Amino acid sequence: MGGDGGQSRFVIRVSRYHRTRFLRHLVFYTSLTGIPAAFCIFYSNTRIGVAQLVDTPEGYEPYYYEYYGHPITRFLAKHFGSHPQREYEKELSRMAKKRETVLQRMCQQRAKLLNNRLGEVTVWGDQLITQKYVQGHNFNERMQLIQSPNSLYNAKNTLEHNYDKL
Repeated sequence: MGGDGGQSRFVIRVSRYHRTRFLRHLVFYTSLTGIPAAFCIFYSNTRIGVAQLVDTPEGYEPYYYEYYGHPITRFLAKHFGSHPQREYEKELSRMAKKRETVLQRMCQQRAKLLNNRLGEVTVWGDQLITQKYVQGHNFNERMQLIQSPNSLYNAKNTLEHNYDKL
């Protein structure tokens, strides 16, 4: 049939369908968003331009976004950014919360130490019992130097004074 005298072959190749489909979608969606964005950038750079520094009128307080020079940066700061004073207040609130937590934990540790010094321990909630009824109690384990925000307590001296009262 054929003049070549050999057997005709069917060459198997990887399909290019998915690659061309991906490239067509990439070009389409890039041009769909890229062309308007490029137009806006070109317009703002050529027509509006960078802001000029002028004297502010008496009694006028400029907004935080008016300090940016480029119009696109001003737009993004105004509509998508947050006010620096608000961020500062949030950070102060976080720091105050942390400080209150630390002070509360220090007060709890101090109360627990004072209960241990007096021979009382909390078991299953707020019920106080005397430590002489608790197994494995050792006064020497509690002798340490504890510093509170207002004063310095020496556990050994306090323990010696309170030991006679128990």
